[in-house]
Amino acid sequence: MAPLAADSRLRQLIFDGRYRSVIPPSVEDSNSRTTDAQLAARVGLWLDGQVDDWCCRVSADWFCASRSWEWEYVMTGHPHLRYLTAQASLGARVFMFLSGERARRSGQWTRVGKEGATNFLNILGKGILIPPRREQLRAVSSVVLAMREPTKRFAEHGANGHHHERWNDDGTDGKRWAFDRLDCYWAMAPLPRSDVSTLLWGRTRRSSENLAVTAPHGFVCVLPGGQTKDRGRWGSRWTTDGDNVAKGDRTMPLADVRTAIASDLNAAARAFPFRVEGHVFHQIIEQSPDFMVVVLIDPGWLDPAERDVTIIANVPGDWTVSDRLTHEPLGDLGRPVSLQVPAGVFRLLDIRRKAAQK
Repeated sequence: MAPLAADSRLRQLIFDGRYRSVIPPSVEDSNSRTTDAQLAARVGLWLDGQVDDWCCRVSADWFCASRSWEWEYVMTGHPHLRYLTAQASLGARVFMFLSGERARRSGQWTRVGKEGATNFLNILGKGILIPPRREQLRAVSSVVLAMREPTKRFAEHGANGHHHERWNDDGTDGKRWAFDRLDCYWAMAPLPRSDVSTLLWGRTRRSSENLAVTAPHGFVCVLPGGQTKDRGRWGSRWTTDGDNVAKGDRTMPLADVRTAIASDLNAAARAFPFRVEGHVFHQIIEQSPDFMVVVLIDPGWLDPAERDVTIIANVPGDWTVSDRLTHEPLGDLGRPVSLQVPAGVFRLLDIRRKAAQK
């Protein structure tokens, strides 16, 4: 999505506004090693007002970074449930189910379907989670990475489906790039800290994991095409062609980029109503100025684990925290509230001002 939507020829054909109401951006994420950047581009196009909706698509063969690292079909529903919940919390309203939710012959729900799709549909149907409107998202960073016309290296290496034999054909694999180690032969390889994905979405390997780590700086969007339509939404604007990163007219050494972007992210996160600390995906959805829903999700794809989370109020107010599913009171934000997100699952919280509850 990111390199394609950034291509000037494709933008003239598809993203000129003519089809915005009928084409919700979506991708097939199997055998992809840049799922976080693709998601960031879909959300970025929507938040910037370039498309009216975007699509969440689940597939059976997700756990595939390449043919050498391929787990094939997921046999339990918790990855799908977490993925669907995360994308719904970012505003997705169109969902495609292609992961074996029903048995082919009998039509009965499979374990994957029962644990994933049916639980998610119940969450939506009961109003436990409602996909937010653009203005309701309160933990999307104002820092944005605009992708201008992608370089030949980025486009070709990012589209290397299964060609393991092409390692270093063009002499670029031994160098450092803003988006590094894209090809299938780099699947599961550790990423250098100079790769912007390691900061923006908590990426550690070039793998097929579909859940980003967003705490504490919030979700960071990519704007394909490099042009900003909604200038009021974005504050600090960085640009990339896939190889390099610049701010304004200045291309920065990759060794310096991480520190500079991290400073901007930390400053932007002060505008969030709450600071969420921990190895989690999180989003804050504003129901009213006095009532927020906080989504916390274990991002472990191949390594689900219990995650410790701390929530701190950034804005004044007598805030109380409760579990949205069980209604269990969890404390107030006069001081930081600590809790745990179970392995392979998520937690939904209600945070309200006490005065608004009377």
